[in-house]
Amino acid sequence: MAKKKKAEEGSEDTEAEGGKGGGGKMMPAAMISLALVAAGYFVGGRGGGAAPAAEATVITVIAPEPEVETIIDLEPININLADGHYLRIAISIGMAAAHEEASGEAAAGHGAAAEGTATVVIFQNTIGSLPTRNYNEGQFESCEDISGGRMVETILKKRDTCYACVVRCKRVVEVNEGPHRAEPKYGGPEYETLGTFGSYCGVNDLAAIALANQICNENGVDTIACGATIAFAMECFEKGIIDRQQTGGLELKFGDADAMLAALNAIVNCEGPLGEVLSKGSERAAGIWGNGAEECLITVKGAEAPAHMPQAKRSLGLIYAVNPFGADHQSSEHDPYYEEGVADLNLNRLKMIGLSEPQPGLSLTPEKVRFAYLTEVFYSMLDSVELCQFVYGPAWTLYGPAETVDMIRAIIDAEHHRVNPRKVSL
Repeated sequence: MAKKKKAEEGSEDTEAEGGKGGGGKMMPAAMISLALVAAGYFVGGRGGGAAPAAEATVITVIAPEPEVETIIDLEPININLADGHYLRIAISIGMAAAHEEASGEAAAGHGAAAEGTATVVIFQNTIGSLPTRNYNEGQFESCEDISGGRMVETILKKRDTCYACVVRCKRVVEVNEGPHRAEPKYGGPEYETLGTFGSYCGVNDLAAIALANQICNENGVDTIACGATIAFAMECFEKGIIDRQQTGGLELKFGDADAMLAALNAIVNCEGPLGEVLSKGSERAAGIWGNGAEECLITVKGAEAPAHMPQAKRSLGLIYAVNPFGADHQSSEHDPYYEEGVADLNLNRLKMIGLSEPQPGLSLTPEKVRFAYLTEVFYSMLDSVELCQFVYGPAWTLYGPAETVDMIRAIIDAEHHRVNPRKVSL
């Protein structure tokens, strides 16, 4: 993983002390391989602007609260919520939130409006794309226990948001009873976290996953890399590649929520033989352990694979392989939006970037490869101009390519499809 300095917001003092992570706790230098950018108690997604800090020193950059100032007055982009085409994507996070904002009425009590990214747990499980027990399976028998619906029914306190965003995808959970308690100030687990600390590890304890999310946010640790690293260690333990000597006496088996949390605490504190090794990430751990541990890795260029399986989404396998910073699920559009049976709205949007021939399911045809590349360029453009991929995108989001180009042209007069092939190549 690239060595970059860490910009962290939400602190009151500027510090240049080696290894101080989000939440004010000392962060062992070895753990920086799993570290991320934090804003207050919320930790940014992996890769790109949320790249890890330099291994030896963490620089905290303090940004004062900006004064809101209108730079340019743009005509609003209107979406007709009565249009049948747009209602077809009411399940998307952006559209459901927009309905709630525009009408003053709460959206349906299920789907993305209420459940955020966790709403896709059941769908992912249905298509065989919910990584289970360290990517050995694509369906988790206890998926309902870690689903967005179950979260809403049990531990969800409210939805939160980045400044002025209509989508409000952030989860805020609270657990006040039982052995695994979680505070709302640390947010709550999104889909990837439910996957990596849940199905990856064979754990169906939602409160334990919420606590794992809190511990990661307290320490500025990537939940994808960390949860997947623990799942890797669990497989190594169950296969006899490592034993209690390497785990410090911990019985590290799939399905054990307490063992998962014990491993996580060892990692963030860089304690014991297990924490000292796993804090370096799974690829380095495999090199240290040997004995066939590399056969249990799910990494590309050192980055642990996210909770979308290329066995079910074939073009993601290609993206995982060629992506500059390893396996990443937010670097291109996902296969279901360019497969036979896709909704007209999604396909009509993709036609705007030259994609008009949906392909068979579970295929990786030359046209699917073209889809992977063109949407990778589009997503790279979104990164370059710092647009949220839950609001702007080529297929399923609140605004599609046309609205995205209109907004960019209003400000910088740029053609979206000319912006980023060079950036992807570099």
